[in-house]
Formats: sequence, structure tokens, C-alpha cells
Amino acid sequence: MSSKTTLAAVTCAALILSGCSSWTEPQLDVDQRLVGDVTWENSGPNTKLQFKAPLAVAYPTVNFIEPGSGEAVAPGDVVVFEVSVFDGQDGSLVSSSYEKGHPEKLYLARAAAEPLFLEALLSCLIGSQFVYVTPARLDEAEIPANLTAPPTKAQPGSVMAVEVVGVEHVLEQVDGEEVAAVPGLPLIDFETDISEPSVTLPEGKPITELTVQPIIKGNGPEVRGDGTMIGRYVGWLWEDGGMFDSIWSDPDPSVFDLAETIQGWSEGLAGVKVGSRVLLIVPPALAYGGVGSGPVPPGATLIFAVDVLGAY
Repeated sequence: MSSKTTLAAVTCAALILSGCSSWTEPQLDVDQRLVGDVTWENSGPNTKLQFKAPLAVAYPTVNFIEPGSGEAVAPGDVVVFEVSVFDGQDGSLVSSSYEKGHPEKLYLARAAAEPLFLEALLSCLIGSQFVYVTPARLDEAEIPANLTAPPTKAQPGSVMAVEVVGVEHVLEQVDGEEVAAVPGLPLIDFETDISEPSVTLPEGKPITELTVQPIIKGNGPEVRGDGTMIGRYVGWLWEDGGMFDSIWSDPDPSVFDLAETIQGWSEGLAGVKVGSRVLLIVPPALAYGGVGSGPVPPGATLIFAVDVLGAY
């Protein structure tokens, strides 16, 4: 792809503070002009941005290069994008999703990212390309109440070339084949008068092995133990059947980096297919051990009902 001229340059004021007349600082105009001069050369693994280095901005700034023509990105979707990151100081390539061998993905309901970047993604169609530039340090605590000064001095940071290549839809509810309950395991009742399901414990001591029992078996992609899972859950203590945590009634599913969850989740949910509902029993050694955590006492065996609505 040959060098392209800018179709539109959108700054923080336009995307996330539109209508806020107090953000009319000259620095915003300077940032927009500088980022608007960035041109995009080639596509794919040879993506290259041309800009005069150092490229210093005070605010995160977006420059849309290509509008795209495919499906729109919407809240609640997983957006799939290729990204090449360049050093704003000298223009060198810092990292690239092409070098990793797979695109990046981001769930747009519970994403942890800078607001302007999320707004830019939500403005996209598949095929969209945009340049996203940030200063080296952005501390929103420094933004003054009257919004009359930039949050930080203009400084070189990251210059990102982002191309949206796909959209994956997250399920609203589990979807699959029901599986008969197994005798001797906790029985979960999802037909209750409250928002969360309830659990009935079997007689006897807690199960000492990690146990994963499908309740509904989905047919979607498999969860990776070191990947990201989107879903909801309820957790109970085996010792007394008390609920210690729940996000079951939240309006949007949550996103979980399984590499950062308890070991019982990363091991137990690995291989489970999207669309599934599972009963997960986690012994103390794969949960919080003899230390406990918050409402979970030391040595507790945990029972979870988990809905798997998306994965990447």
C-alpha cells in the first residue's frame, strides 16, 4: 500500500470530550496537526509510519488513515487488530503483532485501556487503520479541574499503527448440550428466585482433587490456560456452602487473564469450550492454600459455577 494522506484527525477533545468547550488549548491543535502529518506506508508485516522524529504530544491523539468497509465494532465485542509500535523519539520499530505471529485482541466491555484508544476502536469498521500517539507518561491525576492546561508536557512516546482485522462476538448466554448431574458432586440449582444460583452439598468430606464437571457443554473455541476467558461465575465454600463471591448478575461478563487467576482456574478451565457452563471444584492447594484470602478462610475448598462466554 502506498503512502496515504490523512482522512481525518481526531483528538481527545473530539472523541471523548466532544462538546466540552473548555478544552480548546493550543496544545490540542498542535498535537492534532503533528499526528495528522503522520503517513502510513505499506500494510501487513512491512507496515511503516513516516513522521518527523521526535514526535512529541501532550495528549493521546488519534489520526484515522483508512475508514474500513467491513463489519462495525460494537461494545461487548472482541476486536481483533494488528499493531506496530514505533518509538516517538527516533521512529524505530519497538514491537509488532506480526512478529508475534498473531493479532492482538481486546474485549470492549471490560477492557483496561486508555479511553481514547477504546473510543477509536469503537469507531471502527473491519479494515480501519488509525495512528494512535501517546506521550511517554500520561498521569490523569495531573489533569486540572478547569482543563486549561495539558496533563503533562509534550514529549515523545509511542506511535502505534493499528489495523482492525476482525470482530468476535461474545455470547450473551451459554449455548450447548446439557449434561446430567454426577452423583457425589455438589448440585447447583440455577432456577432460583434470586439472581445467583444456589448449591446443595453432598454428604462427606470435600473432594481433594481438582474437578471439572460440565453442566452445559458448548461447541465454541477452547479456552487456553494462559489465555483470556470472558464469562461470569459464582463461588461457594465447601465447608459451609456459603457464597464468598459472585459476578453472576453483573450486566456485562468479566474478562479474566487466566495466567493471573488461581491455579485451579488456569488448569481447570483449560480446554473448556466457549458456550459451556461448568462446575469447578478447587482444593486448597490450587486456590488460596493455608493462608486464605479475604472471605476465603485458610484451607478452604472452593466450588464454582462458571459460564464461559468467550475466549482468546
